[in-house]
Amino acid sequence: MPKFYGVEIRSERLEAYKTENLEYKTQARDIICQQLGYEPLFPLSVSAELRIRNDLKRFELGEISKSSLDFQIQFQKNVVNSAMLEAAKLGSA
Repeated sequence: MPKFYGVEIRSERLEAYKTENLEYKTQARDIICQQLGYEPLFPLSVSAELRIRNDLKRFELGEISKSSLDFQIQFQKNVVNSAMLEAAKLGSA
């Protein structure tokens, strides 16, 4: 498994990051950073960014509402923030 900052990322997650919903890649990363108020470590945010990309696409297609999108963004922000806090406790951030 590839490692970033000493944290392993499953190969399929890394491949998905490189290929899935690329039209939302920058927007998803910007949303995470803006919501957190800082730039998280890549391995701790990759899954959240993929989920946000998917939700942005679903919102654009009319499959989910704005309130559902906002809820999912907040949820993913909380997941990443928790991971960052845990990493800081372990001394790996």
